[in-house]
Amino acid sequence: MPPQTDENATQNFRVHIGWKQLTYSEGEHAGGIKIYIDPPTRYGQPFAFYIPGETRWREVMPDWAANRRGEIVARIKDECSHYHAEWVEG
Repeated sequence: MPPQTDENATQNFRVHIGWKQLTYSEGEHAGGIKIYIDPPTRYGQPFAFYIPGETRWREVMPDWAANRRGEIVARIKDECSHYHAEWVEG
């Protein structure tokens, strides 16, 4: 059974983009989850954001995020829409 989520906590999320990684956190889960980024090496190239595939996501994410891949990835993509990005899933 998936863990229960607090509606207010899931609405209060944050996406922080740093050097070579993105951190997604929400509510009491301040440590968040990490998504790795390869910055472009030349002007005009996209940033590569590495998103674990469905199975891998459930294996590596904390309990509160394990069954919410679609929701969390959609939020991350929305928050990063201003980047020239390539989303690499696997």
